[in-house]
Amino acid sequence: QEDDHSTYHWDNYPGQVLGLAGCIRFSKEVIIALKTANGLSTLKQKLTSNLQGCHIKKSSLEALKIKGIVLDLIHHRDIVDQLLSHQTTCENDWVWQKQLRYTCDERLCRVHMGLAAFNYSFEYQGNQPKLVHTALTDRTFLTLTQALHFGFGGNPYGPAGTGKTESVKALGAALGRQVLVFNCDEEIDFAGIGRIFIGLVKSGSWGCFDEFNRLKVGQLSAISEQIRVIQSAIKDKTSSIQLLGQNICVDFNSAIFVTLNPAGKAYKGRSELPENLKALFRPIKMGKPDNITIADVYLLAEGFASSAMLAQKIATIFNTSKQIFTGKRHYDWGLRAMKAVLYTAGKILSVEKSNAEAGGISVDEESKIILNAIRVNTLPKLVSADLARFLGLLRDVFPGIPVMGGSSGDFEKVVRKVMTADPFLLDNEDYLVEKVLQLNAALENRIGCVILGLPCSGKSTLWKILQSSLRLCGQTVTTFAMNPKALSRRQLLGRMDPDTNEWTDGVLTYAAREVSKEAAEVRSWVICDGDVDPEWIESLNSVLDDNRLLTLPNGERFTFGSNVNFLFETHDLSFASPATISRMGIIHLGNNLSLQNILNRWIRDKGSALHPKLCHWIDEYFFRAMDLINTLCFVVPVNTIIIALNGLNSVKESTNEVEFLLRLSVGLSSGYLSPYDRSSFRAEVCGWSGENPSTLHEITNKETPVPTTYFLPTANVRRSIYLIQDWVKNLEPFLIAGPRGSGKESLVRRAFSLCGHTNLVTLHCSANTSSFDVKTKIQQHCALFAAPDGRVFRPCNGNGEPLMIYVKNIDVACSDIYGTSSLVEFLLQIISYGGFYYESSEFVRLERIQIVASIETFSDCKISPRLFSTTKLLIHDAPTDDDLIEMCIHFLDQATGLSSEKQTSNSVKSKLASFMIGLFQD
Repeated sequence: QEDDHSTYHWDNYPGQVLGLAGCIRFSKEVIIALKTANGLSTLKQKLTSNLQGCHIKKSSLEALKIKGIVLDLIHHRDIVDQLLSHQTTCENDWVWQKQLRYTCDERLCRVHMGLAAFNYSFEYQGNQPKLVHTALTDRTFLTLTQALHFGFGGNPYGPAGTGKTESVKALGAALGRQVLVFNCDEEIDFAGIGRIFIGLVKSGSWGCFDEFNRLKVGQLSAISEQIRVIQSAIKDKTSSIQLLGQNICVDFNSAIFVTLNPAGKAYKGRSELPENLKALFRPIKMGKPDNITIADVYLLAEGFASSAMLAQKIATIFNTSKQIFTGKRHYDWGLRAMKAVLYTAGKILSVEKSNAEAGGISVDEESKIILNAIRVNTLPKLVSADLARFLGLLRDVFPGIPVMGGSSGDFEKVVRKVMTADPFLLDNEDYLVEKVLQLNAALENRIGCVILGLPCSGKSTLWKILQSSLRLCGQTVTTFAMNPKALSRRQLLGRMDPDTNEWTDGVLTYAAREVSKEAAEVRSWVICDGDVDPEWIESLNSVLDDNRLLTLPNGERFTFGSNVNFLFETHDLSFASPATISRMGIIHLGNNLSLQNILNRWIRDKGSALHPKLCHWIDEYFFRAMDLINTLCFVVPVNTIIIALNGLNSVKESTNEVEFLLRLSVGLSSGYLSPYDRSSFRAEVCGWSGENPSTLHEITNKETPVPTTYFLPTANVRRSIYLIQDWVKNLEPFLIAGPRGSGKESLVRRAFSLCGHTNLVTLHCSANTSSFDVKTKIQQHCALFAAPDGRVFRPCNGNGEPLMIYVKNIDVACSDIYGTSSLVEFLLQIISYGGFYYESSEFVRLERIQIVASIETFSDCKISPRLFSTTKLLIHDAPTDDDLIEMCIHFLDQATGLSSEKQTSNSVKSKLASFMIGLFQD
């Protein structure tokens, strides 16, 4: 109750008690000041003096208390300014009545606002960060309190990142209420919501149902009746009600709030609320936040002396960036992005102050801290086209301050050491080191982070390098990796049995349950490697924001600490809503990995197995061939790194220069060029040796199978078998593309038999083919064995022979509305991680099982480009006219028994074959 700031007992009381006492004292002081001449001016001077005295060095816990007190003092000073500007002299004036006012009578604390009055609940809130008060916050508080006074709920609505949920939580904290946030999901039915309502009504808590309009429209009417019963009981002071057939005692402090994103194209999966439900809530539109005021107050609470000037610069950068930069889907210049900058700036300032001398931090040093915070949180998400312009903007706003940071110290040295060691074996490339450090910073600042980049741009390598670096520093890092689109929604997020109400975890919810149990010193990453769409990722919205909370349809809630991160690895965010994007840090990877780095890694990995002169041939011809192929048109969008790796893997067994050029020309061109470009490319590359191209083809003929009754190795077939024989031998997954009737399946079977294998299973795809069909084939032809690192599927033929699963025509399998094929994603899960999730969220591995697939055409093909980066690709052309004549003659030989050695017979058969083919084509 003391007036002097020095008597704040930081050590003796929680921040909630200090804040409540301060609000009660301020309310009393305002009433006294209104009755005293110059009382308001004197009160303002006192608040300013108290505010200046709060910026003192304390422990981290006390610093959090001080920040809360500072935010309250700033808000109180603003209220006094409003009273002064309106020349208020009476406590019944509306300018004072519309504020939150606290009174205390013995042990009863009352909170007033407008017509509403509430008992303070004294629910322990902990030392939670407080919300910055703006005009929008005051309007929201006023609307919600008056809605409660008249027996309604509150409905803040608006775009993502405008403070809807945080405002409800802040008002609840101001009234001493426990506020429980629930992220609404379309799988939650009225019974599940009803069980939550029962808990809220019994405990007197507030329920804030985030993104309420994601619930199914058919459930909303039933839910509206439950809400009406609860609100009527609270308004009429009815002591008990009936919910879900149970008699429930009502605590009148309970309340229900819903927040909404606008229903529309940007926010898919949202619907308009029914009119009978709208009538139960009083809406408040959460428009554009006052970024300058928020930044100013936050920086002042953190201890920045020049907060007003710095806040103006931050707002200028964000507003200008929103206007001038390309409209990339993953860009966010809203309040959440700015808050991440402010949070980082506060952490840096705290470190700088602990190391600073008695003189403290200068204005220029504060500017450097803000610039560093902006750079850390913004540069990672920019595409290369916008990076230079953004750095120019920083130079204009912060003149005279270097915009590029220096070394990150010891941890950067660890990252460089890990990159060059096994299994990465990469060069110390500054670009990749920078991205690893950016990822580490993003994971420290946010629970959710997206690694965004084209296939084969280094996304998986990035987080694996960071994981190894942290482990080398003595940190334990556990991971749970999955492809969300390889699983059904229920397999991913779990399901509730409608008869028994028994909950079964999905893969993601099981991982969430496990990481929530981990000790604080153990870092846990839940890695979602696959396409992002609102069907599943919207269920994580309350996880990815400041709530760090996952609510299951059965009412279970998991809270995640700062040691838990959700990492999303994808090539596209086209279908992610602004609500999702604004919650996460973005690490964008361009095509900046150098081919030289990839080449050096490949040579280090192969080591002594290579021919002594192979490096010389690579230096002389490889980059020359890559420059040539980049001038041609690819039939499928693909990263040049993928093409380069295919070419390198093709030449690894070369024994002379001629063979090297042949293998290089075939390896680089066979999967990505049109027939004409492929032919011209091979002719030119093969010509570099000075040898006759026909001599080069003799190398291929040595490995060509002999003709049989039903199989004729034409030139096209010889080329294809030449390539895929090594893939089959090494059990590498590959994709073969070609028009219908070009002999893709025959080619695969022939290559498989040439390697001495016979265990091949074909899955013919239709529009309804799914991952279930692939699992069924595996279960039919494999047995499940126990192994030290988990269970594993192996072929059950008993002789150790591998199993090839040939998935025919995967392009005809239907895709969802977001263009994703669950069949393709399931194959990607197997190829990338060597197994799949089986029963009860168990991951089982596959051994000696090869995945091969085929497609007919690339036009209008909706197959994920990630499949082309994780598998070898071969384009098997339709037979040419010469091929058709050769085949026709071959089969005439089989049918007539005429000897092909007789010239007359050859002439007759050639004419007959030409006639038959011409007739067929006509």
